[in-house]
Amino acid sequence: MTKTQAQKARDRRNANIVNHFDTNYGRDDTKLEIWQKLCEDLGFEVGSSVSECKSELKGIYVNIVDFVAAKQANEEVRIFRSYKALQAYTLRTDRFFPLKCAKQSPILKWMLVTL
Repeated sequence: MTKTQAQKARDRRNANIVNHFDTNYGRDDTKLEIWQKLCEDLGFEVGSSVSECKSELKGIYVNIVDFVAAKQANEEVRIFRSYKALQAYTLRTDRFFPLKCAKQSPILKWMLVTL
């Protein structure tokens, strides 16, 4: 695969991820049901408020590319124990999700960590 083909494939993948988040969570990060669905999809306790949900998810490390792939394949989402574990995995597999794409969705932006 040429560099241009690889970039086109990454662009398609990134658009698919944004579309997945738009379809499943929307873009209004003030809605409780969005955060409850995210908690549920990640396998964590569903809070009764947005702040409870965010608190439940704080310190959870998930590769966004893998998260969407797992949800689309109806598989379990891999949760990393630490920032360093996520960083090592992401660097090793080159499964990055760019900030410029994450900015399109408030939930994605909230989930993104700088590696």
